[in-house]
Amino acid sequence: MKIFGKKDEFCIIIKLDDNYCGPWLNGYLYYNIKKNIIGDCQEMVSLRDAYYILESIVECKKTRINKNIFGMSYNNFFNLIEDANYGEGEDLYQYIGEREYAENFSIRIDVESMLDNRIYAVSYENKTKVVYQKKGISEIFGLIFYDDIVEITLMEAFEYLKNLHEREVVIRENK
Repeated sequence: MKIFGKKDEFCIIIKLDDNYCGPWLNGYLYYNIKKNIIGDCQEMVSLRDAYYILESIVECKKTRINKNIFGMSYNNFFNLIEDANYGEGEDLYQYIGEREYAENFSIRIDVESMLDNRIYAVSYENKTKVVYQKKGISEIFGLIFYDDIVEITLMEAFEYLKNLHEREVVIRENK
């Protein structure tokens, strides 16, 4: 089991299954945010898929920096993004550029274990606001982190999965 980030604050937990099927990288993935487990820690997923999804999340870092959205309450921030992603809401587009998307604020790694959970982040001046809603719970939770822990955690998890996948591809090609 690998833990990326700070275990008691914000982390991504990744465990490669004993029978991980080479480059498919079968395993487990979930978040721990202030001791709240986000995702199903018993649900096996393709960590290869998680790697490609994380790549996109890491690349969107700059579009998650927004002073106006950062200043919103947790509920307003969450609902603004939800409405733009899943409703007909256009309000978000008064805060972001025309080539940016609501989904860029999502830091949920969209694999089977994370479905029906929502996690969004926005940053401003070395602070990151994270809002989330756990599967089956209507309450919206939010926290502010006062360093780069969120982006560093995402990057470290991405690099780990990238290295694992590349190693397995090389092993498979050399057989």
